[in-house]
Amino acid sequence: MSGTNKTEKIKDKKIRSVDPVILILILMVVAAVATYILPAGTFERVPIEGSDYEAVVPGSFTFTENNPVAPFDVVLAVTRGLQKGASVIFGLIIIGGAFKIVENTGALKAGLGSMVKKLSGKELLLAPLCVIIFGLVSCFAGCWEEFLPFIPLICAVCIAMGFDSITAILIVFGGAAAGYGGAVTNVYTVGVAQGIAELPIFSGMSFRRVVFIILELCTIIYAYLYARKVRKNPEKSSMRQIDLTRNDMLDLSSLGTFTLRQKLVLTVFFGGFVAIAFCVIKFGFYIDEIAAIFLIIGILAGIIGKMPVKEMMDSFFDGCRDFFQLTPAKNLYIHI
Repeated sequence: MSGTNKTEKIKDKKIRSVDPVILILILMVVAAVATYILPAGTFERVPIEGSDYEAVVPGSFTFTENNPVAPFDVVLAVTRGLQKGASVIFGLIIIGGAFKIVENTGALKAGLGSMVKKLSGKELLLAPLCVIIFGLVSCFAGCWEEFLPFIPLICAVCIAMGFDSITAILIVFGGAAAGYGGAVTNVYTVGVAQGIAELPIFSGMSFRRVVFIILELCTIIYAYLYARKVRKNPEKSSMRQIDLTRNDMLDLSSLGTFTLRQKLVLTVFFGGFVAIAFCVIKFGFYIDEIAAIFLIIGILAGIIGKMPVKEMMDSFFDGCRDFFQLTPAKNLYIHI
C-alpha cells in the first residue's frame, strides 16, 4: 500500500471522544463483577506515630470470606463516593476559581510579554525560560489546561521571533508535562492520590524533585535544539506554510507595559506557592488548607489588580465552572 493511500485511510477514520465519566462507570461495573470472582483478603494495619495514617504490616495478609457487591450498592457508591470526596472536589473547585481571578488581572500575560521584550537579541533563550516557568507552575500548582489561553499569544510570539507554532506547543506543554511527571506539590495528582492511599501528604518530595529536574533538563535541551534548528532554517519546520498564512501575527512592540500592580499580583501568586510548600511540610496542610490559601491569593490578586467586586466574583465562578466543563482537551480520544 502506498504512503498516499495510507494517509487517505487514516483521514477516513473517525475520532470519537470517550467521556471520562463513562470510563469510570465501566471500571465501577468491572470492579463490582470482580468481587464475585476474586478471593477477598485483608492486611493488618498499625497507626503511624505522629500522624492520622496507618501502615500495612508486611506479611500479614489473610484471606477472608467473600462479600460481593450487590447491584444496587454499585449505584449507591456514586452518591457515597461524592460525599466522601466532597472536600477534595470543592477544594479543587475553589482553587480553579482563585486561579481564574489571577488570570483575569492580566498579570500572567503581561509578565510573559515583559520577558519577551527583555529577550530581544537573545531569542533562543525563550525556549528554555518558558519550559522552566511552565514546568515550575505545573510542578507546584498542578496547572495544565489553565495554560491553554496562553497558546495563541505564545504561538504568535514564537513565530514573530523566528520560530514556529510547534515550538510554542513544545515549550508550554513540554514544560508542563515535565512538571506533572515530577510533581512536587501538585494537589490534583500527588495530593489527591496520596490522600486516597492514606499516605502523608506530599511525602516522597525529595525523590520527585530529582525526577522533575531530570525531566525538565531533557525538555529544555530538546526544546532549545528544535528552536535553534527552525530559526536557522525555517523550511525545516513542518508547520512553515501554515504559519505563514496565520492572521494573528504579532508585533512585539505592541505588547503592553508590565505595571507595578501586575508585578505585585505575580509576587502574591508565586509567594502563595512558597507558602503552600512550607505549610504542607511544616504543618501537614492538605486540600482544605491549600484551597484556603488559594482563595486568599485570588482575593489579594483581585484587590491589587483593582478588579471591581462583581468582576472578581464573575471570574471566580468562571473558574469554578471550568472545573465541570468537559472540553476536548480533557477527554480521551480513540481511533475507530
